[in-house]
Amino acid sequence: MPRLEDRLSFNYSAEERLFALNLQELLKNLKQNIITPYNTDELVRLLPLAPAFSVLSSQVLLAKEIREIGNSINKFHQTCKKSNFTESKILSAILGRINLALHEYCNWKFLQISGSVKEFSAEDIAYLEEYLPTYLQNNKRMVFSKFLLNVKRRPAAHESISQIVANHYITQNNPPQSFIIDNIKISKELQNYIQGRGIGDEEAKDYYTTQFKGIYDAFKKSLKNEDRDLAKTYSDHLLSYYNQNKDYISATMACKTFLNIGPAIATFSYERALAIFQFALKISETPEDKMESQFQILWLSILQRKFDLAQKAIEKYGFIDRFASLDPKLQFWVAYCFKKNGEKYLARHLFSQLVQNSPLEYYAVTALEELKDLGYPITRDNLVNKIKTRGIAYSFTSNDYTAMFLNAMKRVALWSDLANEQLAYLEIKDVAELEGEQLFANKEIAESLSSSEQKKLITMHLSKLLTDKKQFLQTFKVIYKSLSNNILGINDEVVRMLFPFQYVSQIKKFGKEMNLAMVLALIRQESAFNPRAQSMVGARGLMQIMPNTAKQLKRNVTAGQLISNPDLNIQLGLKYLKQLMNKYDGNLVYTLAAYNAGERRLANWVENIFKNHDPLITVELIPFQETQQYVKYIYRNMFFYNLLGIYEVDNNL
Repeated sequence: MPRLEDRLSFNYSAEERLFALNLQELLKNLKQNIITPYNTDELVRLLPLAPAFSVLSSQVLLAKEIREIGNSINKFHQTCKKSNFTESKILSAILGRINLALHEYCNWKFLQISGSVKEFSAEDIAYLEEYLPTYLQNNKRMVFSKFLLNVKRRPAAHESISQIVANHYITQNNPPQSFIIDNIKISKELQNYIQGRGIGDEEAKDYYTTQFKGIYDAFKKSLKNEDRDLAKTYSDHLLSYYNQNKDYISATMACKTFLNIGPAIATFSYERALAIFQFALKISETPEDKMESQFQILWLSILQRKFDLAQKAIEKYGFIDRFASLDPKLQFWVAYCFKKNGEKYLARHLFSQLVQNSPLEYYAVTALEELKDLGYPITRDNLVNKIKTRGIAYSFTSNDYTAMFLNAMKRVALWSDLANEQLAYLEIKDVAELEGEQLFANKEIAESLSSSEQKKLITMHLSKLLTDKKQFLQTFKVIYKSLSNNILGINDEVVRMLFPFQYVSQIKKFGKEMNLAMVLALIRQESAFNPRAQSMVGARGLMQIMPNTAKQLKRNVTAGQLISNPDLNIQLGLKYLKQLMNKYDGNLVYTLAAYNAGERRLANWVENIFKNHDPLITVELIPFQETQQYVKYIYRNMFFYNLLGIYEVDNNL
């Protein structure tokens, strides 16, 4: 594998930073259909001073022209014509984002200007015909309704628009929407079409979907109230309601709903749960849902320790023949069943395949323990030796790369420093596509390296840059995508970037008796070492502490301090984590589940769900998918932090 002996410098100028800030403002304002003179004038002024953004010059100038349209319909058609939004083959993602924002603004602007004209010109009609499908989308419904209502007062224009809309529905064979019908002139042709086709709002689908979700909510409420008989009734109601109204309810949504209720039903009725999972399998439309349905059917046999039945399910669904295509979870439990049935040779073979093909997965880590139990000679030392494998080193200077590549990397650095993950992602996506003479200024170098080697070099440059910027979440995304596309292999450099050692001194200071690998694993999962991370529910900082929890741990702590003071966040987070460890007698599964989902929820799960003493099965039984994945990822993270460091991880799981 190629590795980099030298790091390139991707420093940007003050003017380039100011340009980036103004570009952010432009995109933010466009979402609200606003373009300000100062913003576009600044972008134009800074353009020659910001070479890293020279590829965006046409879009910057176009934004200024669009802002200057005013209320002139002629100027609108000249400026907003489709050819002005032609995407470049270079950096299409970032150009596409700007083009889309400007184009949506033009669509909105057209309604504002044309809504006051007495008659529609040929250009007006052509524009509306082309973009009518956009205006009919749900998120544009209110704006277009207002436009139609306004145009009603101008008979000639209203006649033209009504004909355009009618032709669209008839030629596309789409059922008209009621909010449109109420605001256009109904021609005889459209009237005949409606009588034959009917008004096909999404309202019917919305109604039945809402009712279906209402039954599901009632099911969840009955579980919360521990009323199992009522839960059974609602589960039956869900099945019958879907069967009666399946033409109006998404099969995929329904399948996921049944996959969600099945595990809860299984806590008191395996037979009923089996029927639900079989029904989910019957209506499943995606490979993922089909595989999850099959897993849940297998899982019921495992929970009952009926491994003979489990093996029949394995044979029925052909899991061995298509083992390589199964997800790691299903692979692990298939191998586990063979182990329990005494077929040790086959179990060892399947566990080994899982470790080899998905070494960074939670299930690979658990498979190692199963292999150890089977006496198979895969040890941690084998893995240490594997990840310490180093590839051939390449050393290139800035002069060897194109300005296109260097400028794109500058923009990645800029967006990372400005914490704009969306634009950083777009830039990363574009950089990853560069190769050959787009990447190397030196033609000989371009021809000497294969496409695969060039992709690896780009990935390592991106990963190192993002790591330097402490944008670890973006680093993880880049590396995982490259691993899944077989661009990168696993070595020490890759694994160390995936599992960075950050805030070690603070962890040691405030958690002397805490396991370092476990705390690093938790922080990686909670915030990806981003001290300013905030969750949708209000958790903050490195250890994602809720403000109310923080106040219980230390009086007068403000929510802002949890972000602005990483040391305080770690201190409070470790204090809370230690309390949980003591409360649950060192049970790591319970501690992590409580940290993520709350102590009250865990108490309910322990009482009603966690009936099996096997910790692997306990993890799988966690009813919240988010919490289940959280525990699995932290266990996986602990393993690799232990593997990389000199720290001993307690065998708590």
